[in-house]
Amino acid sequence: MASDDLHDQAQEEKTSELIPAKVVEDLTELASDVSQLKDILSQEVIGIKKVERYLEYSSPIPPPEIFQGYEDVLSGSADRILKMAEKQIEHRLAAEIKQLEHRIKTESKLVDSEIKLNYLGLCSGFIIAILGLSGAVYLGANDRPVSSGVLSVGTLASLVSVFVSGKSGVKKQSTSENDSDRNGDNGEETAPSSSNL
Repeated sequence: MASDDLHDQAQEEKTSELIPAKVVEDLTELASDVSQLKDILSQEVIGIKKVERYLEYSSPIPPPEIFQGYEDVLSGSADRILKMAEKQIEHRLAAEIKQLEHRIKTESKLVDSEIKLNYLGLCSGFIIAILGLSGAVYLGANDRPVSSGVLSVGTLASLVSVFVSGKSGVKKQSTSENDSDRNGDNGEETAPSSSNL
């Protein structure tokens, strides 16, 4: 140990010859100040809390505070944001209009085809009824009353059954539409089946 102390003392003498005593004193004081600053900073860092802010909005443009912040960071950015929001709204409206036009066109075609099918069914039913009743009259005029009666009853029975089943089908359909409206359906109607014709 004595040799270590002698060695340290010899080292100090050499450094004191090379570095003036005032500089050594200033460096020692500076090292002390640095260690004190480290202690102060570590205490300050421990006292800092992390604060996060989460902001959510659902409009195409941000709230006024944030909007102004954009303008403060980059001049003209607020105008660019507004133009971007306007383009987005125009695009969305154009898409919705196109979708509605397509839906209207499709429903119009569906209604037109339904009207044509109804008309075709009425014409076919009328022709069949006329042919059946004409056949019954012809058979009755040619001394075949039983055949005439069977043909006329069969024709009239089929006409009555079509009208009765057609009316009950319309009632069932309107009842089901009313039920779906009460249950909160979105109002989309399905095409009536051709069995009601």
